[in-house]
Amino acid sequence: MKISLLRPFLSAVIGILLFATAAAADSSVAAAAAAVPPPPRHGSISESQFFTIASYDARSSFHVARFAQHLDALVERDFRITDTLRPRIRIELVPREEAPRDAPYLLRVHPENISVSLRWDRETTREITLRALTHALLARLCQINNARSPANVPPWLITAYVMEVEASLNPALLDCWTERAENTPPLPLAVILNPKKQFTDTASAEQAFWFWRHLRRDLRAKKIDTRTFLAELASEPAAEHLLPRLFPKTWADRDLRALWWPTGYVQLTHENFRLAHTPQESRQYLSDASSFVFAPNGTDLRFSPREIIPLRHLPAVRDEVRERLRRLKYDIPRANPIWHNAWRAYGVFLEKFPTASETELTNLCEQTTAETNISLALESKIARLLKNTDEDARRPPTANNP
Repeated sequence: MKISLLRPFLSAVIGILLFATAAAADSSVAAAAAAVPPPPRHGSISESQFFTIASYDARSSFHVARFAQHLDALVERDFRITDTLRPRIRIELVPREEAPRDAPYLLRVHPENISVSLRWDRETTREITLRALTHALLARLCQINNARSPANVPPWLITAYVMEVEASLNPALLDCWTERAENTPPLPLAVILNPKKQFTDTASAEQAFWFWRHLRRDLRAKKIDTRTFLAELASEPAAEHLLPRLFPKTWADRDLRALWWPTGYVQLTHENFRLAHTPQESRQYLSDASSFVFAPNGTDLRFSPREIIPLRHLPAVRDEVRERLRRLKYDIPRANPIWHNAWRAYGVFLEKFPTASETELTNLCEQTTAETNISLALESKIARLLKNTDEDARRPPTANNP
């Protein structure tokens, strides 16, 4: 009888122990699962100097990284960036179901970085992709320079850099834009600077491009730091209030203020843009880029590339070589084909200058000299052929030479 009374109690105790054991096992499995890192969100990563592109497939990430490389070079040139953009800006190419609903991309500002979720489907055009990349990079520069609202980059500047990348991908576009500008009056300044203007049509996008080129030229002429300008622009998006502070003398004069943009527009659009330099211009460019002036002992002296190798420890030398390389990267698409290999050889020397050994740099100088001599000989040969052809054309016809 006593045993029968205890049996229900023992069964209950055993049940509780079994339940606790099972619960403990479940919790240990959950803990183990939590300890395992989640699978990567994206299957493919491509990188440029300032961007990390994450995508579900390698082709897409590589495709966007190609655009990013062109943008990197342009922004590096205009804003003199060195190694300040770390970590890289993250761009995630996401399918429609994971993408923001109200816009083609979503830009997020983090404490020390910028990220973008870009909808990636058949409706995502190259222009949308470039706009997302440009917005992110300019916002990151604003963030580094302590702008109050880093993401608040004005539409005209984003559009201008989209057009700059398009021109770098296809230099022939400059000729088309220049030709159209000859018959197109400039948009009023108030229209371009309107923060609600989106520049969705080609004509207004070209105007944003010309406006930034004009403004950039004046900023350089006044020795105004472009990074500071960008940060102030993001903090003070009403550029009509910023420009008077930048150019007080121009804005103080009513007539000068009225002519500032129209005059700059005409000057820019009537310059002679060529797809490539002439052989003579390419030769002179390389000669100028290969001549350095430094004052290591307090007196200005002229140095050749070979002669600056022992001066690598000087900050002024390193900075100037870095600047020459930046300019060469931007200008090399315009090198005359006769001189392209010589330009490229010199570019390798500049690129290797900070890290290569003195012996390796000396060899690179010799390679540049060899390629320069080949280009000189080819230029002379072509000039002789053209001269002979021209003389034949002017020679009067004869019976044997009709």
